[in-house]
Amino acid sequence: LTAYLTENTDKPVALMLHHTLGPGDNDLLDTELFFDLLAPHKHVQAIFHGHSHRWIRYERQGIPIINLPTMAHIWTPDQPLGWVDAQFHKTGMDLTLRAFAGNREEDGKTFSYAW
Repeated sequence: LTAYLTENTDKPVALMLHHTLGPGDNDLLDTELFFDLLAPHKHVQAIFHGHSHRWIRYERQGIPIINLPTMAHIWTPDQPLGWVDAQFHKTGMDLTLRAFAGNREEDGKTFSYAW
């Protein structure tokens, strides 16, 4: 990953992971090392992951972290069942939640990120 990020600095990078990013048992085991590796690569503009069956958006080190919603089983009633329609463009990305069950409060809402 370091080699790729070092050699490919001409475009924004969005990384796709499976596991959540934290200190828990089900999280990526080397989360801190992962963010240390990303620190010098300012063209990393977003990180997407799943695993937790939760729709959450937050930032770490100035990088938007997008925890995608589940399409399978929701564990708590506050979470949507659905997917995210992602539109990438030169200056950022637009993420629109498409919730068909569970908490549909943000269904159709678009979250925009600029880079």
